[in-house]
Amino acid sequence: MITNRVDQQEAIEQECFLCILDPQPCSVKKLEGYIIDAREVRSEGEMVPFITINVGTELAALTLTRYYRSLIQALVDLGPDLHKRKLKLRVYHLPPAIRTTENKGRLVHHYRANAYTLAILEPDTVLNITDLSHAEYCSRQYLLHRLVSSPPSAAAIRGNLVHHSFKELLKEHGGSRPVSDHADGEGESSLSTLQRHFKQALERSSIDLALANASPDELRIDAVPHLESLATWFQKQHATLWDMPAATMHGQDTEVDEQKNENGVRAETFLLAPEIGLRGRLDLFWKQTGRQRLLELKTGGAKGDLPNAAHRWQVQGYHALLAVRRDSKMKKALATLLYSGTPGEAQSFGILPTVKQLQRVNENRNILVLSHVTGIPPAPPGPSRCTKCAMLEQCAQVSALLDWRPPEPDSHVSSGEVDANFRGHNALRPTAQGTRKGHPYHTTDGLLRSMVGVPLAGTLGGGDDTDHQSNGLHLPIVQPQDRLFFTKYYKLLHLE
Repeated sequence: MITNRVDQQEAIEQECFLCILDPQPCSVKKLEGYIIDAREVRSEGEMVPFITINVGTELAALTLTRYYRSLIQALVDLGPDLHKRKLKLRVYHLPPAIRTTENKGRLVHHYRANAYTLAILEPDTVLNITDLSHAEYCSRQYLLHRLVSSPPSAAAIRGNLVHHSFKELLKEHGGSRPVSDHADGEGESSLSTLQRHFKQALERSSIDLALANASPDELRIDAVPHLESLATWFQKQHATLWDMPAATMHGQDTEVDEQKNENGVRAETFLLAPEIGLRGRLDLFWKQTGRQRLLELKTGGAKGDLPNAAHRWQVQGYHALLAVRRDSKMKKALATLLYSGTPGEAQSFGILPTVKQLQRVNENRNILVLSHVTGIPPAPPGPSRCTKCAMLEQCAQVSALLDWRPPEPDSHVSSGEVDANFRGHNALRPTAQGTRKGHPYHTTDGLLRSMVGVPLAGTLGGGDDTDHQSNGLHLPIVQPQDRLFFTKYYKLLHLE
């Protein structure tokens, strides 16, 4: 029995996780090597990404799909000495080589990737799924979020408490356990369950509330519509959430018992997929016999078109993690994106996993990883996005300190309009001593103090002679010693 289980585990580990998705099995499960050349070439009338990697004594020349055009362009922008940077590329799920040639005494195997082939840049650099959602608007925000502090807030605490309460509701009313519309002595209503767990969690959060300078009464009042909308949604969706009996699979008794033990709800489930360089925590994850389901709960304001694009990216990232970790016997995971901020009833959206979205997640990850390992930010996205970006001023200040290409807001936007764009966003940021015009990070000193917590040798004051304007932005006049200090700090930040 033990031997059989070991053999089954080895078979799962050796199986290509993409072969589960692709009807056609691959010929080469994995290739890995250092990039020595990257460019676009013309093939069958169109430009396609082409990359060559050193796999030891031989070379592999790969014609990739269109999802890798942005990566190839970014690699080309690094200059002609790309091979000296020792950037690693791991490629999964390749068809057979189309031909083999020789170059300077070394064999070169040529491959043409299919829609399921996945190429992972620097796979040992593991990013968080939330990094992808932060960078959905602009890839620069990934680097900026690592530099700009994010203090605790009442909204974040409320969200955590609502998450906890909803998780406990699912655990208490899961499976065949009854749900009543109101507490009548036979069972507790879903709203009462949520309120009970919220009250208990709030009582345990006194330290967090004090640090955020938040009032428990205000937090409780703010949470009421979220709890009510979740209770209404759960009351209507309960039957479909738990629609599979505990033992519907046929097979040996031991297999049924093992699957029963796997059934249940887990909150903040950590998933690590080093194969594709990603990790993340699922809000809610549960298994029923032969099936997985995940739910991402959003407790912020539900405004604009839903689902939010950044939230979709986050869920698709979780799908990517589950694709790697998936048991071949399990069905594809169902995913629900749920907004508790919609009035009356929480609004849910089903997010289906597709190979196209898996490729898009990997495309974004590769660009962020390239910025991470090189420290070089992507180019600004252009006036239409820069003008509306919530981190425009921070981007401009960091660009001045690190000699990045500055952001490019619309030159027709007035200084007052730019100030108004930031005031609401930066009101959540901690204020520094150089605050002026509602900008907590107006001075270089304030920005650096918030990040490294030490005084600068050449402190910039808050007077009008410390900055200049460009496209409506107040940009600091950076002293050489400040740039040297910040550059050194930035390099240390990237040593992991």
